[in-house]
Amino acid sequence: MLPGELARSYVLLGDIAGSGNEADIFLVRRADDRPSQPSGLVLKLYRPKRAPSAEVLLAIGELDEAYVVKQIEVGEENGRSYET
Repeated sequence: MLPGELARSYVLLGDIAGSGNEADIFLVRRADDRPSQPSGLVLKLYRPKRAPSAEVLLAIGELDEAYVVKQIEVGEENGRSYET
């Protein structure tokens, strides 16, 4: 279900209800984490031709982490933008 390198980097734990027109949202863990570690991450996989605004990503990166969810990775895989 995850494309290309994302399927090698992350283990899919489940689909999060609420996927919509903009993106699919998944619960994942890093492939190199031990399965016993509670290390769930949210991966937002945007639909083709949709992507987060560069200005929004920059602004989020400058916010105090006490007030926003920490972004771990932002990229593109097989023509689809994603963020964890």
